[in-house]
Amino acid sequence: VPISIYSNLFSNTYNATLYVPQGTIEAYKAAEGWKNFKNIREKASMNIDAISTYPGRTLVIPVEMKNDEEITAFQFDLYLPDGIAIATNEDEEYMIALADDRKTSSHTVTAKKQEDGAIRVISYSNNNNAFRGNDGEIVNITINIPDNITLGDHQLALKNIYIANTSELEYATKDVNSVINVSILKGDANNDLVVSVSDIVTVVNYILGVPTKEFNFAAADINNDNSIRIGDIVGIVNIILNQVVESNSGYNGKRSVVASNGDRMSISGVSCNGGNVSIPVSLENATAYTAFQMDVELPEGATLASATLGSRAASSHSVTWSNLSENKVRVVAYSLNNAVFKGATGELLTLDVQATDGVNGTVAVDNIRMVTADGIENAISGCGTTIDGNGTTSIVASSADAAVKVNGNCIVIVGAVNSCVKVYSADGALVEKIDNYAGEEITLDKSIYILSVDNKIVKVRL
Repeated sequence: VPISIYSNLFSNTYNATLYVPQGTIEAYKAAEGWKNFKNIREKASMNIDAISTYPGRTLVIPVEMKNDEEITAFQFDLYLPDGIAIATNEDEEYMIALADDRKTSSHTVTAKKQEDGAIRVISYSNNNNAFRGNDGEIVNITINIPDNITLGDHQLALKNIYIANTSELEYATKDVNSVINVSILKGDANNDLVVSVSDIVTVVNYILGVPTKEFNFAAADINNDNSIRIGDIVGIVNIILNQVVESNSGYNGKRSVVASNGDRMSISGVSCNGGNVSIPVSLENATAYTAFQMDVELPEGATLASATLGSRAASSHSVTWSNLSENKVRVVAYSLNNAVFKGATGELLTLDVQATDGVNGTVAVDNIRMVTADGIENAISGCGTTIDGNGTTSIVASSADAAVKVNGNCIVIVGAVNSCVKVYSADGALVEKIDNYAGEEITLDKSIYILSVDNKIVKVRL
């Protein structure tokens, strides 16, 4: 606002140029005393718009300059938030560049860190040429946002701003304050600023144990439970399909693993052809599911040749798998349309296992997570079967809902939680009885044992 003055206060200097702040020229042209100046100009000014970004990104800060007159040089001190730094090139030089459409061939820019931590930026023309144009980006500064930065607003500022015109007039202009807002783009698992099917592939790769270097854990953790599982894939599908449900706690406050709800998996109808064992895995469910993940543990010498979805899958369902270790495979299935598996009973998928003669042990399906179309994740009990190489030409497989994992002198029975477990020696003597098995390890001496799990029989050799 123009200060009130006598109408003839500057009567001897009305031919001088009057510089006023940006956006005030009309007010001065109308104000008593000031309006008498024959040449009123707005001072050049700089500005940085507020910026939104994500952790782990490299981005460019555009510094803008607005000017009525011909400006040939400027300098300022840039103060960045803690943890954020200007990027450097292969020569360890700051990545600061003048805007191509405003600089001339004679303009140059340089920068150096000051004792107080500011980066002083100076630009000038060796030929005293003026920058082109009167508004827009004048210099671009590339910065790195660290992966572990705190989410929220981070303050930055330009101070000690000096601008010079081609007539060698130099003046200071007001400080510039701005904000870098760091947030998470939920679902952008591959850090490309778009939530798409490629993010689903990125999350699938992470779950299968083959993450890409671009993987963004925080963005992929849709349900904010500090883990990446099949429920997060369903969450990304929901984002893509515009079915996002927001809550104070994140993407969807309902999204969490719940205890088994009575739904169960089982194995029956195992068939063998030479060294190939076909293992159908069935699901009995009262809840409709769209996706699942599970771990398949194999005996030494056996490999998973394929996993094939059964007739309960929709046409949009896909299944993939990867080796987590030498004897463990993770299987993931999902639908890009969030279609649910059909029906309430029947075969969900078939595991085709290849094994050579002499392979003995358990094929155990465990760590099962079933996910509904709105992202609720249920953990259900595992199941398994045993395969026994007969040493001649084929593999014999026996079906049982309970499967046994052997670790040294300890066994864990998969799919037997809350069951009655009885352990017999080879001669039929009762060794141990557990009325409500809770999934704990059972320690036994080296020998052959017969396990009875709710009247289902499994033979184990330690």
